[in-house]
Order: sequence, then C-alpha cells, then structure tokens
Amino acid sequence: MAVAPKAVAPNREFRDITLPPQPRRERVVNEYRSCDLFVLVFILLNLSFNAYRSRHHRTSLAFVLFSYSDLLLLLFSVRRFEQLGDDRPEKKARLLKVAIWIQSTALTLGFSWRVAQVMPWGVAVAIWIMGGSVAVGGFYGLLL
Repeated sequence: MAVAPKAVAPNREFRDITLPPQPRRERVVNEYRSCDLFVLVFILLNLSFNAYRSRHHRTSLAFVLFSYSDLLLLLFSVRRFEQLGDDRPEKKARLLKVAIWIQSTALTLGFSWRVAQVMPWGVAVAIWIMGGSVAVGGFYGLLL
C-alpha cells in the first residue's frame, strides 16, 4: 500500500533568509569593458586583414571599410542604448533607436548589394526583396 505524504508545515526559519551579497557594480562593468575591448580588437584585426586582402580592388576595399565602420557604429549605438537603463529619457532612447535602425538597415542593404552582384538576375531580385523586407520589418519592430 502506498502511504500518503504528510503535509509539511511552513518553517518560520526560512522566512528571514538574507540574500547573499550582490557582486559589486564596478566588477561587472569592468568585466563588460574587457569583453568590449576583446571584441573591438578582434574586429579591428579582421578589418586590417580584409582591407589588406582587398587593397587592389577599390570596390571591395570600399565595401570592407563601409561594413566594418558601420558595424562598429552599430555596436557603439546599441551599447549606448543599453546603458540608458530603465529610467531613460524617451527622446534620447527614440533617437538611439532611429540611429540603430539606420545603421542596421545600411549594413543589410550593403550586404544585399554585395551578394546581388555575384548572383543571377532572378536571385538578385529575391535578395533585394529580402533585404528590403528586413529593413521594413526592423522599422516596424524598433520604431512603431
């Protein structure tokens, strides 16, 4: 026969539990800064390698410089938006959202342009349609 479990009365000792000490904010910020520094160095190294590889082809070099500078600006803008916190001023948050949308749309359309160059005509049209839909969807998702 199965025995029914006994009802356990709430223990009053556990009501006064103190939470463990939270990590200091400076330590958390420093960890993020070291991660940001690592990402920045990684992106700059990739930029230098790709710029060196495309140094003889001006269009490729322009694309590399544009995409990496736009990516760095996008990461900077997203970081600034995250640092605003929950009590952010509405106007500043809206301007940063607009900047993030413009930068992400420029990056998407730049990649669409680059990929569409090497594709057949029908596939290039599909790529441009997908890039445009991502831009419109980002507008609705971020700004409306």
